[in-house]
Amino acid sequence: MESVTGAPIHLIVHQRTINQRIHQSSVILQKKKKKKKKKEKKKKKKKKEKKKKKKKKKKEKKKKKISMTFTSHRLVDWELFFRKSDTWRINKQDVFHADTTS
Repeated sequence: MESVTGAPIHLIVHQRTINQRIHQSSVILQKKKKKKKKKEKKKKKKKKEKKKKKKKKKKEKKKKKISMTFTSHRLVDWELFFRKSDTWRINKQDVFHADTTS
């Protein structure tokens, strides 16, 4: 049996199945590529979020350290405070004195 073009039918069918398989494999590859891209994007976003969170935490920690000294209701030995303020690690016993006025 021959087709309209003159080529044997079994060869045309065979060629069609080959073309279908090629198409399927390219579709699968595209899907894999898309999935990989999506995964990478998600990973990048997560990393960025983590970095942002870490930065925020660090900022908050720094803020806490500084505000601790100013929110105290006790009397402060300011001279001693400013001498030690460059490290921000101030020993409370050195700087603060008991409020004797109350």
